[in-house]
Amino acid sequence: FGFGGDYGYADMVYGHSRIARDGTCWVLSEAVRRGLMSRPEAKELGSAWLRENAMSFFRIDEKRAAQAGGQPEPLAPPRERAAS
Repeated sequence: FGFGGDYGYADMVYGHSRIARDGTCWVLSEAVRRGLMSRPEAKELGSAWLRENAMSFFRIDEKRAAQAGGQPEPLAPPRERAAS
């Protein structure tokens, strides 16, 4: 993820999100400037880092669909446990 934190104050969350966006923008802009990737590739990667990866990891679309249908939040699949 390009951003995430467990700050106790909204101002700190906002500040960290600005730093993350600015840093991501700088890195991707530099990669485009140096010819390492195209602008569309940089936009896609930036979106993945700052939004899409977290949306997928936390299964936000599934949860929204379940809540819209009046169903409780879907359960997470059981995790495989290592044999002791």
